[in-house]
Amino acid sequence: MVPRVDWALSMGRIVAANIKDRELVRDRRRQLVEAALVVFLRKGYHDTTVREIGREAGLTQGTIYNYVRSKGDILYLVCDEVVRAYQDAVARAVEGVTDPARACRARSARWPRSCTTIRTRSC
Repeated sequence: MVPRVDWALSMGRIVAANIKDRELVRDRRRQLVEAALVVFLRKGYHDTTVREIGREAGLTQGTIYNYVRSKGDILYLVCDEVVRAYQDAVARAVEGVTDPARACRARSARWPRSCTTIRTRSC
């Protein structure tokens, strides 16, 4: 099993937060990612506002800015989650597989499935 890393650190960028409680930050960011996925899929990134993401997440705009600095930070967190879901799916698919050709096929088959999982979980 691949070890889980802290939110928004797996791709090397730190997203600043004004709240010190790491568990609360992680929970709120999960809310934001799930809400952003719903709104981004419906309206697209450029046509989505932070206020709309907040409404979908059940958070006020002021509260959101305690956990991220911008809509760009939210997009980064969404992308980080997509990459993490893919990495987790690949790790599960190749766990215990010793044949390189089989491992390669298993890895390539996971991308569409991990994207579908994220989309259906959020819509």
